[in-house]
Parts: sequence; C-alpha cells; structure tokens
Amino acid sequence: MNRLMIVSITLGMVMTGCTKPERYGEPLREAHPTPIATLLSRPVAWPDTTVTIAGRIVRECPSGCWFEVSDGKALLYVDIGAHGLAIPQRVGRRVTVQGRLEAARGGVYLVGQGLEIR
Repeated sequence: MNRLMIVSITLGMVMTGCTKPERYGEPLREAHPTPIATLLSRPVAWPDTTVTIAGRIVRECPSGCWFEVSDGKALLYVDIGAHGLAIPQRVGRRVTVQGRLEAARGGVYLVGQGLEIR
C-alpha cells in the first residue's frame, strides 16, 4: 500500500512538471515581467509599449475573454477578447501575459496580445 502511494505521488509530480504550457495569441517575446504595482503607479510611463506581467489568474469571465491577474502585491484586469482570444477556465493557474496598457474609468487595464498558462 505505501509503495503504491509513493509511486502515485511521484508519478503525479513528474507529470505536472512535464506538462507543456498553454499558449494563446501572439508568441511571447523574451521579457522580464514588470510588477503590476509598478504599472499601476505610473501608467502614463508606458504609452505604446508592450509590457509583460506574470502572476495567478484569480478571477475569469465565464467565456474566457477577460481575467484578473495577481502577482501577490497587486491586481490587474486583462482583456484578451479585444484580440479575439478566449481561454478555458484556469483560475488559480500561473499566467504570463504581454500586451498594452489602456486607460478606462480612471484606471488602467491590459489588452492582452499573447499569453502562456502553466
């Protein structure tokens, strides 16, 4: 019994570590993620600039066209529907998103152009 449990746990760990990331939209360029708080504190500093964020999906539209990402310190709304994208339900999963900041109703959000979910 113990041996079977150990084999099952080991196999589960290997399989989750070997899964390929899900990719949607434009391929991500090599870029270090910018902390969300940095983007929110100075949104006018990023006009016409593609930015990268990373964190966990904490809330998602039922049809997958938008979601909110938390990097543990701040939260950012991401709209991917503007580029005709949608993802399956992935709340709790890690995501890296590239896109452009847009202003709306006194705040900012990210129009995602490409993303990778792990």
